[in-house]
Amino acid sequence: MKISKEDFDSLYSNTITKREYDAILRDIDYRFSRIIEHICPRVHEYGGWFDYDTIGEDENQGVFDPKKYMDFIYTRVERHRLPKPYEQGIPTRFLWEDFESEVKREIDKFRKKEENIKITAKQKRENLKQRKKQFKEIIQSKLTKEELKFIKFK
Repeated sequence: MKISKEDFDSLYSNTITKREYDAILRDIDYRFSRIIEHICPRVHEYGGWFDYDTIGEDENQGVFDPKKYMDFIYTRVERHRLPKPYEQGIPTRFLWEDFESEVKREIDKFRKKEENIKITAKQKRENLKQRKKQFKEIIQSKLTKEELKFIKFK
C-alpha cells in the first residue's frame, strides 16, 4: 500500500489533525517495511532487522521524521546489508512511487559496475604478469649460460 504524494506533503501542513498525521505515519511505516523487504528479501533471516536511523522515545525503535526524511530515508539494518545503491537508505519518493523496476535496474547496474571493476583488475594483473614474463625473457636472452646458473628468477 503506497501513500500519495499529497498525503506525504500534508505532514508539513499546519491544518493536519493529530489523527490524520498518525494515520499517515502508520501508512508510511507499512510502506517503508514493504520497500526494505523488497530490496532485501532475506533481511529477517538470522535475527536481522531494519529501522529508521532515528532513535525513538524507547531508544530502541526508530521513528519516521518528516523533516529529516524529506528527500531520503536513512536506515539501520542489522545482520544484513542492503544492496549497494541502498546501503544508507532509500529515496523518500519510493513511498508514493512504484519502485520495483527502478530497484532492480539500479541493483543490476551496480552489480555490473562491480563486475567490470573486477574484470578490469584481473586484466591489469594479467598484463603485469605478461610484462614481467617478457622482461624476464629479455634479461635471460642477454645473459650467458654461466650467468644464468647464478641467477634464479621467481
